[in-house]
Amino acid sequence: MYPYIKLSYEGEILLEEYKNILNWIDRVENTAKFIPIY
Repeated sequence: MYPYIKLSYEGEILLEEYKNILNWIDRVENTAKFIPIY
């Protein structure tokens, strides 16, 4: 799920109005042993 949401801007879907999703992305990216997709 994370890669699709993280890269949604490539499909011109902007997440600025979805604060909960942005917070979730931050939590995922700050998880121990997280490996970035790019």
